[in-house]
Amino acid sequence: MSKWIVFIIYLLITGLVNYFHEPWRDETHTWLLARDLNIGALFDCLITEGAMPLWPLLLALIGL
Repeated sequence: MSKWIVFIIYLLITGLVNYFHEPWRDETHTWLLARDLNIGALFDCLITEGAMPLWPLLLALIGL
């Protein structure tokens, strides 16, 4: 029973922190790339970005 209480407290704290979280520069940059570029241009840009392609591709799918 105490595991569930700790889990619920964890979820509440995590949700509260995420609600007030402001995007940092690297997060905003990746979001703008995924939002503004098509998939082909995004792959070309990711070569020079040095980031793993999974995160920008997931963001691009959300932005569709």
